[in-house]
Amino acid sequence: NFGLQHVKAVVAVSSQNRRYIGVLGDILEEQRKGRSVYFIGRCNVGKSSLINALMKKFMPRPGHEIPASEGTPGFGAEKMHATVFKAPGTTLSPIPFTLADGSHIYDTPGIMH
Repeated sequence: NFGLQHVKAVVAVSSQNRRYIGVLGDILEEQRKGRSVYFIGRCNVGKSSLINALMKKFMPRPGHEIPASEGTPGFGAEKMHATVFKAPGTTLSPIPFTLADGSHIYDTPGIMH
């Protein structure tokens, strides 16, 4: 079963076209019940881009909105967005994004092997 016995849903999304981002956000909100969520996957599959798109849906704390242009170099809590870059290895450690209820969405480094 490849460890997938607890999978509740599979949603094919596109952060570039914003296709089904809302559907995924609704499923996450319903399933997480205040718990934190970790995005994991291979390098350069778009985890950071997906998180940036989702954070718009989850409405971060006032004053911490995501800038309209994604891929801005650097990261800081005041920016509330994940850095997006074409080269693998941009995310070096888990990065928490705080949601309104105090839980987090975590961007994680890509899995190399």
